[in-house]
Amino acid sequence: MRGMFSLVAILVTVGLMMYLFAEHTATISKTRNEILPQVNQFSGRDADTGDAAYTTAVMEPVETNAKLMAVRVAKVSPGGAYEKYFGLMVGDTITSVEYQAVQTPLRGKDLEDARLEVFSAFQRQGSLTVLRNNQQMILPANGSDSKNPLSSLQQQINAVQH
Repeated sequence: MRGMFSLVAILVTVGLMMYLFAEHTATISKTRNEILPQVNQFSGRDADTGDAAYTTAVMEPVETNAKLMAVRVAKVSPGGAYEKYFGLMVGDTITSVEYQAVQTPLRGKDLEDARLEVFSAFQRQGSLTVLRNNQQMILPANGSDSKNPLSSLQQQINAVQH
């Protein structure tokens, strides 16, 4: 009889431990799925493919008197990191980048530095100033990107400034 109570107590304890472990694992899995896109972006990777973001676009220099003025997007990988986050299109001319509330013109940099600035803007969830069809615009175009945790903060800052 005592053996039966001991066996039941052990089975109940094991069952309770399995239930708690399952709850904990479900919470961790949900949290992981929520933050993984941000972690990939901070590390400079495409959330879907894991490819380095800088490989998803080819940029060429726009020069005047042998000085870099901007970079033109020559090729964009369909569904790549730069297309998804910034909305970059072939033919866009990137004139400056902004991240951490600092706008950096690409004028006067070399091509590799300009590419690194664009990559840094991607990692830090910044923005690009581009010329598209002779119109200046800021990308990402929708300032309310739901995957961007800084967007609500940026919206508050913009509301105070205007």
